[in-house]
Amino acid sequence: MRNIKPIYVMSEDGIEDFQLKAVLAGIREILQLAGVDQAIEVHNLGRSSEERSSTDDTLVPHKSVEWYVNRGREESSRPKQANASVVLDKLLELPNGSDLLLGSDHPHYHVLVLHTDIYQDEDTCYVAGSAYPALGTVLSVKRFCGLNSKEQMAGCIQTEVMHEVGHVFRVPALNRKDNVEESLGKHCTNNGCVMRQGLIVPGDWLRMTDERLHADSPLCAACLRDLRSFFSEQS
Repeated sequence: MRNIKPIYVMSEDGIEDFQLKAVLAGIREILQLAGVDQAIEVHNLGRSSEERSSTDDTLVPHKSVEWYVNRGREESSRPKQANASVVLDKLLELPNGSDLLLGSDHPHYHVLVLHTDIYQDEDTCYVAGSAYPALGTVLSVKRFCGLNSKEQMAGCIQTEVMHEVGHVFRVPALNRKDNVEESLGKHCTNNGCVMRQGLIVPGDWLRMTDERLHADSPLCAACLRDLRSFFSEQS
């Protein structure tokens, strides 16, 4: 098998236990669907250490979720949102973070869970998440916090995590032509699949979550094939 490396999960202060539980459940489910749940370890790192410089008391780069969020805010054109693309770029500078970028001896996938609202670029008002294939994802629970119950919120978070981690695992596949659309990246168009685009948050995600909970599989046959191909022994 290929592309086997652990997943490191970090979460911002303010993420509640039930929200983090939904994140981990989403990761486990997508790994089970891929058939690699026994091969890939999932490490919950929490907020990581908030290490500060001894000279000026500033946060040490890459040592805390707060540092990443601050970078996303500093390079944001919007005072109440963080730039998800900046956060991802900074994540992938992390020492030992990615064999593709740094030749690290300890490669891993990143999952960064934020309470802060995020956007992807100047063409988006907001996004629930953003991902770099084969590297990692940053996602925000902010737009789900107004839902009526913790059950609804947890369900939507789990669906969103499966969606974003699916993108990390290159679903839908780059060369796939059938039943896909380009809408803030490549997405599936098959009914009932969690890899469809969800532009309206939380409305689209409530609908997709309900479909996921009542479907035989959260992925369509094509996306399931793409997912398993990412880990297949063939290059």
